Amino acid sequence: MPTTNANASSTTAGSSTSSSNGRVLIVCDVQPDVIRKISPPERNRRVDLIKIAVQAARTTRTTSTCTTIIHTLMQFDEPGYRQIDPRHPRLGVLRRLADAGNTSVNWFTSDELPLGPIVVTPESKKGEQEEIVVKRSTFLPHASDGELMEVLSRHCCIPSGTDGATTSPSTGSTYSVTLVGYQPTAQALCHIL
Repeated sequence: MPTTNANASSTTAGSSTSSSNGRVLIVCDVQPDVIRKISPPERNRRVDLIKIAVQAARTTRTTSTCTTIIHTLMQFDEPGYRQIDPRHPRLGVLRRLADAGNTSVNWFTSDELPLGPIVVTPESKKGEQEEIVVKRSTFLPHASDGELMEVLSRHCCIPSGTDGATTSPSTGSTYSVTLVGYQPTAQALCHIL
């Protein structure tokens, strides 16, 4: 679960985005069914490092610099993994096991995240910002995922279409996106960004 940092700049007219300072931390698939496959000592070390990154981003929210935090996760809501093609090279086994009547298969059905995204409630601390959770039912994120692209467009100023314009207005400042977590997901998001 390495950390990847992608820097870019965008110059378009308009008002600032919801992450006007241009700092975004994307936490990629740090969920029990992903981190469980890492050996315990290494798992603990990696999760601790990711916790440090998330806590640092949360701490910046109390200063003049604000970081938007986005959590991604893979989750299947339909019983029996109906949204998975049984021929999928990596996930198809879940569908085939469910089709065979194996009721103990429940991978990627929980939205539990060990780093506990902040959810803003009326009782929350003043100024506390909610963290964004983007769920998907594909092995890796891709550009045809509407919800993911909408969130990235709003917070990361990614180009849309072929004209190079940004979908979210920007002040023209440099923005920075840091990705931490599951390496294949982080790499796929780097390609999208």
